[in-house]
Amino acid sequence: MWNKISVKIIIIVSVILLLSMFLTGAHFIRSERVMLFDDVHAKAVMLNKNIENFLFTLVTLGVLDVENILQDAMKDLNKDDVYEVRIVHAPGLAESFLDKQFKEKYRSLLGSLPQNEIEQKVISGQTIEERIFLNINGKSQPFIRYGSPIRADKSCLFCHDVKVGKPMGAFFSLISLEKAYQIIKKRTTENILLFGLIFLFILVTLYFSLRKIVLRPLIKISDAVKHIIERQDLFRQVQVTSADEIGQLGTVFNKMVTDLKKSRDELQEWAKTLEKKVYDRTKDLAEAKSYTEDIIGSMIDTLVVADSSGKIKMVNSALVQLLDYSPDELIGKPITSLFDEATAKFFNETAIKEITEKLVIRNLEATYKSKSGDKIAISFSVSLMSEIHQGSRDIIIVSKDIREIKHLLEMEKQKTVELKEAYGKLQSLQDALIQAEKFNAIGRLASGVAHEVKNPLGIIKQSAEYLKGKLLPSEKNASEALRMIRDNIDRADNIIRVLLDFSRSSKLEKNPEDLNALLENSLMLIKHIPTLEKIKIIRELGKDLPKVLVDKGKIEQVFINLLINAVHAMPGGGDLFVRTYQLRLDKFNDVMVISGENNFEPGENVVVAEIEDTGVGISQVNLMKIFEPFFTTKDPGSGTGLGLSISKNIMTMHKGSLEIKSQESKGTKVIVTFKITDGGR
Repeated sequence: MWNKISVKIIIIVSVILLLSMFLTGAHFIRSERVMLFDDVHAKAVMLNKNIENFLFTLVTLGVLDVENILQDAMKDLNKDDVYEVRIVHAPGLAESFLDKQFKEKYRSLLGSLPQNEIEQKVISGQTIEERIFLNINGKSQPFIRYGSPIRADKSCLFCHDVKVGKPMGAFFSLISLEKAYQIIKKRTTENILLFGLIFLFILVTLYFSLRKIVLRPLIKISDAVKHIIERQDLFRQVQVTSADEIGQLGTVFNKMVTDLKKSRDELQEWAKTLEKKVYDRTKDLAEAKSYTEDIIGSMIDTLVVADSSGKIKMVNSALVQLLDYSPDELIGKPITSLFDEATAKFFNETAIKEITEKLVIRNLEATYKSKSGDKIAISFSVSLMSEIHQGSRDIIIVSKDIREIKHLLEMEKQKTVELKEAYGKLQSLQDALIQAEKFNAIGRLASGVAHEVKNPLGIIKQSAEYLKGKLLPSEKNASEALRMIRDNIDRADNIIRVLLDFSRSSKLEKNPEDLNALLENSLMLIKHIPTLEKIKIIRELGKDLPKVLVDKGKIEQVFINLLINAVHAMPGGGDLFVRTYQLRLDKFNDVMVISGENNFEPGENVVVAEIEDTGVGISQVNLMKIFEPFFTTKDPGSGTGLGLSISKNIMTMHKGSLEIKSQESKGTKVIVTFKITDGGR
């Protein structure tokens, strides 16, 4: 029933009518209520004013029995719904009488003093009106309470010492609203009944009008639609009897039925044509599928198709022949089952996700594992299908057997390695000869200069000592000059000793040594440096390190040179890291790549010492020159430039390596690598 349009229209119209009648009735009732309350208010104002005039008239005429007259008047007022009239006088009014006789005579007219805040407001000159409920004979009844001030006029000056217009007291009247509420209730009931009758009349009239004008034509159209749907009769038309909206709807319906019939005929014709096209297309697809399968079966390279989870969906005959499997043994298996363990890791979930992101991976080498367990070297490429099937793209793997190619390449690689090794040895020998000749020339020069200079320096030092003994204590300037001569002689002597040490290639005295102990001893020997107090030394020494076969004195000389350089690089303080650890070398280790020396083999175990500072660092330009003799970045007089050259030479004599990494403003790290003595612990 609720789905009928007639019911829906009647409900909507009913709601609108009810809202309109409710608003109109509410407004009407409210207006009558305001009028009734305005009447009561006017009545209260008039009552207070009449009582005020009545009292002033009685007092002016000298009437003595004022109290009895007021009581009689109240009896009449009670008939008019006046429940109470009170008189309140202002504080001090009794003392304002000019004559005691007047005070005694009209004492009863003064009333009482104010009893609450509201009465006090009225005494002060305000007028109040409020609606209240009082319990009268056990029943709550509505009242309006009205209070107005009594102001002094000229007639009051005969009895009181007051100012004209000043409040002398107040009248309070309490008037019942019971009758007014009863009238409002009665009229509200009458209005509801009246509007209800009007509503029913309009609703019935509207229903029959809508039924005739709107519903009957719509029912005819609805019956026609049902007939067309049930019987598929597109010749059915509805009769149009008006030119209004309903008539236009009937016209549109008839046109729609005609268009539907035409469209149905066209669809039937098109379906016949489509059926023929589908047959032809299916035949073409079958031929294309056969052709594609023939191509895949004729491929020399192997082909595997897997889904996004790595399960095999298709293989070609080349793969079946290569691995000696049947297609049924492979379909549905993980793609990793085709490869050996090392290659299978490539097709884990992470790798498959990377493949789907990169789309194409070309020419990777891997190893297939046949059914019999033979390993077959292949080169494969991976790509994704261009179209999505069942929510994801399948993975295509095409591979080529490269066992023969790999064998040829291995032979070529071996020959290349042999040639490179021969060339490297030749080049290293050439560089060593050039460097040896260079060092030999520098050594001979240094040795000759040292011997030629050392004797004059000895004579100058003895002369300075002689002159020191002849000076008087008062000759301080001369004494300071002699001290400077001695200091510079000592510095020159130190340079000569370094030159002599550089020129000698003394024989190494190697013994198994504890590398941690050598570093600790070197740190002890540099503790006299003043700036060392500002530097925090952080030891990260490995435990149970194998011993190294070294010349203890030479290696301590290397560590001292490196530690002093690190301290000088941090004049303002910083962190000095001293580390030792054991390392297994491979071709990717820095020690193999950077050193450029053939002192180590891949897989060899070595012991490494690192000295790292947080100082000023070395520029890339100077980093290429630091091992050259006499090269230094220190201030003149602060270094000879031979420390790193000697240290590098000592490590070369030990068949170890010394390399330096540095960044300006970040610091420098020196890596010293030692061979391990056989069985020495």
